[in-house]
Amino acid sequence: MGSSNNVTFNFSFHIVTSRIPQAPYFSSNSSDHTLFGVDSVSKNPKGREYLMKILMVLLFTIFLAACSQPKYEKEDVVAILDGEEITAEEVLWQYPLNDEQSEEHIKNYLKEEILVKEAIERGITVSEQEIEESKQAMAPEADVEMRYEIHSEENDFYDNQADTLDVSPITFYEIWEDRIYTNQLYIDEYINELFGEPEDDKGEQWGRNIDNHVDDLYDEYLEEGRLILKIE
Repeated sequence: MGSSNNVTFNFSFHIVTSRIPQAPYFSSNSSDHTLFGVDSVSKNPKGREYLMKILMVLLFTIFLAACSQPKYEKEDVVAILDGEEITAEEVLWQYPLNDEQSEEHIKNYLKEEILVKEAIERGITVSEQEIEESKQAMAPEADVEMRYEIHSEENDFYDNQADTLDVSPITFYEIWEDRIYTNQLYIDEYINELFGEPEDDKGEQWGRNIDNHVDDLYDEYLEEGRLILKIE
């Protein structure tokens, strides 16, 4: 476990990178859409300011990573979670694995999977309508091709990942989008149930509390043998 600042960046990296390709379309003045995925954060100035600071650091790293050569073969098993093998290909649908931060990307992917598992175990459900509404939030009435065009204008993340996975960019985007919004809805509800909304002047502490909880869950899964890492 690192310092509180490092822990905060770990969790925020996991959440924010799942929406990084859309980030240029968010502004600090927007209260209608979520940056963190939690409405209470995007509508809370302190929570939003906390996330924007982190986002500026992360934008450069993930886009730079997406332009490099893959560090893992698609069939490489990177972890076993509750008895199920997780390959690099599964991670690649959400994160690049081609730089010195590849292992962190894998860990963040695993943290996300753990949070979704925990949400489901708590009885949280997500409907197809909720997923579709989330997809439409940034561009109402736009179909998947239009959303891809909008979100790919400012970066080549989708094209690079599609090339790595040997699929078309629109196919990658459609699968990426569905995974991201589905997971995000589960995580949003889980966070809201456990932590509620951040107070106006305590956004950073609220974020650290979540970070610590996620790291504790991750360590618990490792200690109990529910999670086995296969990365160096």
